[in-house]
Amino acid sequence: MLENYPNINDKAILNLLRLTLDKVVTWEEADANLIELQLNGDFEVLGKAYRTNYKGKLFRTYKCRKKIYTNVSRWKYCAELEVINDEQKLVWTFPQTSVTDDLYDTIHYRMADASDIYDVLLAEG
Repeated sequence: MLENYPNINDKAILNLLRLTLDKVVTWEEADANLIELQLNGDFEVLGKAYRTNYKGKLFRTYKCRKKIYTNVSRWKYCAELEVINDEQKLVWTFPQTSVTDDLYDTIHYRMADASDIYDVLLAEG
């Protein structure tokens, strides 16, 4: 069934982004320390993590860096979107795309009240 929808992950994340922009879905800060305890390997959460409950499903997003091992090891920077359970344990991770980064950036912008910061800075200009 999923093969009929090659961009189903992007569509789902874009819908969550739209619901966030429309303020249908609201987010709160999540404990980033819980994320690192669940994952193995070379991994680091960068900045804040956020979570929401939408229609009985718990979502969590955060920015991170992961060590990628090829011929030369390097760090990959990206945002993750996960479904978690009531104990904050990972249930499922969405495949990472640029849309995941857009969602995280939008949430972070909202949570930081960045639009108010710009209003203050630009009011004097």
